[in-house]
Amino acid sequence: MRRRGSFFWGLVLLLLGAILLLENLGFLPVSAWGLFWPAVIILLGLWFLWGTTIGRKDRPSESASVPLGGAGKLNLSIHHGAGHLRVAAGAGPDQAVEGTFMGGLDKREDRRGESLHLDLAVPADQVLDMIPFGGNRPIDWDLKVTDTVPVDLRVETGASETRLNLESLKVQHLSLKTGASETHVTFPAAAGTTTAELGLGAAAVNLHIPAGVAGRIEVKSGLTGIDIDASRFPGSGGVYQSSDYETAANKLDMRIEAGVGSIKVL
Repeated sequence: MRRRGSFFWGLVLLLLGAILLLENLGFLPVSAWGLFWPAVIILLGLWFLWGTTIGRKDRPSESASVPLGGAGKLNLSIHHGAGHLRVAAGAGPDQAVEGTFMGGLDKREDRRGESLHLDLAVPADQVLDMIPFGGNRPIDWDLKVTDTVPVDLRVETGASETRLNLESLKVQHLSLKTGASETHVTFPAAAGTTTAELGLGAAAVNLHIPAGVAGRIEVKSGLTGIDIDASRFPGSGGVYQSSDYETAANKLDMRIEAGVGSIKVL
């Protein structure tokens, strides 16, 4: 853990020791634990405030690419923390992915037959540096993906702003899990059949299904506001389906599980 994190937890332990000492000496009329957690919250708030003003610093940034290497399919997993994530088509010739990664990048690649399995993640030290002492700029990734081969895409994010523009990609399956986030997804326009599974926390989600793509949408939600274009996707009881879904050349089969927030499907 980084020096700032050690300093923060040192302050917490110092505060706890001081409160317990005052209680033992009879100077506190209330329980030490009753004072400790409010004091930690105040200290944490001051720490974040300092980190976002005086002490804020840049994260490391790097550019990276992974060649497709003749693979006929890409299995891409993205593990992103709090910050900004953008995914779209646009990788260069014979590149599976390329992009810029503020916050650094850990990548693992595994070639199995004709498939390239690629796992992209935020380095562990950058994740730890965000909790609970802040001070760094948000993680910011801008990722371009090949549009030449079918793609299975898995995305996991935290408290983030996520924009997935998949319109020109051949995404066969999308798995998206997100926490407290603002998420925008544009689905493929000409990928044949695409399946999608979305697990959403406290999220505001905008989902765009391109014209000419039929859809079947199943929604299971808690306290979530749902706005679905009924002219394209009529239905009720949590299931909405295009009239031409069964015969359409390009279609989306999507299942959504959501907590608190809003979902808009256009």
